[in-house]
This record gives sequence, structure tokens and C-alpha cells, in this order.
Amino acid sequence: MQLVKEGVRVIGVIVGRASNYTRINAKKGVIIATGCYTSNEEMRKC
Repeated sequence: MQLVKEGVRVIGVIVGRASNYTRINAKKGVIIATGCYTSNEEMRKC
């Protein structure tokens, strides 16, 4: 993953592999999330 910046503002992200990537532009903000909740029993119950 790579952040796309305009000055100090983050305006999007580039995701995927070197041979197959996607650029996602953001108008109001960028949320970056990683990981999962499989090891958190309480979250799995929800």
C-alpha cells in the first residue's frame, strides 16, 4: 500500500501488487485498516 499525497494532505491510496494495482482517490478522507478480529472472541460473537 502507498499513500497518495498532495503536499501534506493524503488524498488517496494505491493498493495491490506491483503488476496489478488500484489507485483509490478520496474526497473527504482516507481510512486505513489492517488485520482482522478472528483472534478476538468477543468480536466474533458480535
